[in-house]
Amino acid sequence: MTSTDARRQSELPLGSLPAGSEPLNPLAGASSAGSVDPAAPPAASPADAQPGGAAHRTFAAVAIAHFMADCFGGIWPVYKKLAGLDLSIAGNISTITLMIGTSTQPLFGIAADRRHRRRLIVLGTALTFGAMLLGPLTIARDAGLVSVRAAYLLMFAVMMAVRFGQDMFHPAGAGLAGGISSRHRSTFVAIFIACGAVGYGLSQVSFALFYKLAARHTELLLVPGLAAWVLVWRWCRPVVPPTGAQPSLRTVLSDLRSARRPLAVLFAILALSAAVNIGMQFLMPEFIAARGYPEWVADGGAFLFLILGSALMMVPAGHLADRIGRRLMLLIMLVLAAGGYHAMVRLPHMPLIGFLALVVVAGAFLGTINPLGVAFGQHVAPRNVSMVSALMMGLAWCVGSVSPSVVGPLAERFGPVETLSWLGVINIVMIGLGFLLPGRRAEARRAGGG
Repeated sequence: MTSTDARRQSELPLGSLPAGSEPLNPLAGASSAGSVDPAAPPAASPADAQPGGAAHRTFAAVAIAHFMADCFGGIWPVYKKLAGLDLSIAGNISTITLMIGTSTQPLFGIAADRRHRRRLIVLGTALTFGAMLLGPLTIARDAGLVSVRAAYLLMFAVMMAVRFGQDMFHPAGAGLAGGISSRHRSTFVAIFIACGAVGYGLSQVSFALFYKLAARHTELLLVPGLAAWVLVWRWCRPVVPPTGAQPSLRTVLSDLRSARRPLAVLFAILALSAAVNIGMQFLMPEFIAARGYPEWVADGGAFLFLILGSALMMVPAGHLADRIGRRLMLLIMLVLAAGGYHAMVRLPHMPLIGFLALVVVAGAFLGTINPLGVAFGQHVAPRNVSMVSALMMGLAWCVGSVSPSVVGPLAERFGPVETLSWLGVINIVMIGLGFLLPGRRAEARRAGGG
């Protein structure tokens, strides 16, 4: 490699490779003859060559942005309860906005891989702040300033903007995190998703508390949000590649086609996982109330413990996946998630402390499937990490987002406990799909063309 080539490669953004270069394989290094030696050290990603301070500040910025985007954007399940919304209408709003928004993530993923990562992160984070307008909208509805029908339409518009913001942000942010280091891809993706999980977990309980204390004037929360957003705007500086380093759309599709089987299986697993998680989180306030636990538990408390479990487990699970293999770790989590979910939903009433402990354990396993799957997908298609992230985090959630429109009417007829019990059958299907994923040896043979 000439000095000019080395300079151009060092200018690539986190998580990108020029067209025609060798894919990053954390499990194997490429020899000069093009074969793969599983014992060789992993190839370095372009991000590995970036100045540490700038790369770390950028990663810190995107982690903060993820916390904010999921904290501001995750309030709909508890808001529908606080505002007394019809479950069927609220479920349809959730499903439609999720499906429209997440279906655009592949487009945002392509844009992120083609020089627009910073714009998507900064603008997407800002759009999620619109969720704080739901409080004033409720005041206007109850005061008769807007009709109930108009209020539902405005709620839909607000949540649509919020979803677009989240879907702009996630592929760009996950692609950046996945490119920090090819050697520890699962770890960095897990840290990134864990930061979002903490924000997501705090979203409902903090919103519900402020909604009541501030007499529904949730727009006041925009002040601390904007202060943190300024920090993201200043720190988030992913390196932009030269125009010639951008892969063409044909190259992107060709790379994805070569890994179509493992990507298809991963997509199915993550879409089903999204259906379970979205449906469970949508009905969690009603589920907790039906179990007879205190109001603060139903108004986001249990949800906080659920996501806290996810956040605590994501990084250790990502680290273990880098050491023992992504397939094995994902299979372990799929089995444990099925057991944790059914224990939480089906076991009879127990003391509050025991129930919350069970919620933490279930959340630890249920919430770890997504980061492990995203990192696995980035591993099998490392040239297009933002596009893969969009497919695994966006399009998979688009498919899974039909869940609220299904479980909402079912819960009104059969109750939330019975509905969530049947929803858990999907976890068993996911375990079977996990055995179709390639292991380390199969991945090494595929990378070497064998």
